[in-house]
Amino acid sequence: MNSDLIKYLESNPDTVLTLVSGDKILVQESADEVIARVIEFRRAVIGNLLSISADHALAIATGGTAHKDRTIPPSEGTVRG
Repeated sequence: MNSDLIKYLESNPDTVLTLVSGDKILVQESADEVIARVIEFRRAVIGNLLSISADHALAIATGGTAHKDRTIPPSEGTVRG
């Protein structure tokens, strides 16, 4: 389930997710469990974005090139300017 599609979360006593489309989904997890999973997922996404951003900034600062999964340092004799 894409957590960005959740509009409302109800627990009375069953846990029901109301999506932005208006559809309702009955889930087995408690409301607290759903909230914890959404928080965990978003922390992981933000952590990865911050890591990628830091790698990119380091590459730029050292004159290298940032690529998807790695940083390539500047080659010998590279002129920056």
